[in-house]
Amino acid sequence: MRVSAFLAGVERLAFSITWDLTPKGKILAQWAGRSIIKSCVKLAYGHAQDMIEGKFAGLPDQEEPSVELHGYAWPEVCRQAPHACCFSKNVPAV
Repeated sequence: MRVSAFLAGVERLAFSITWDLTPKGKILAQWAGRSIIKSCVKLAYGHAQDMIEGKFAGLPDQEEPSVELHGYAWPEVCRQAPHACCFSKNVPAV
């Protein structure tokens, strides 16, 4: 069994930490505990980088990557990817 793989559409047991953060990355509240995670898509690094750089925004005239989505549409995935990148740049190193 591949316990570390984030396969799209597959539930995995995990230990998660969630934070409520300010836009600058200051932790306001946190929670840690057991959880179940389920990725909506498994992207190649190139796909994710294209979304971050705005080269692929999930617009109707753009060809979608040939990967399976689980419960989301491309426009939603594309809208969230840059937020994750922006978040990672603002969170101070621990």
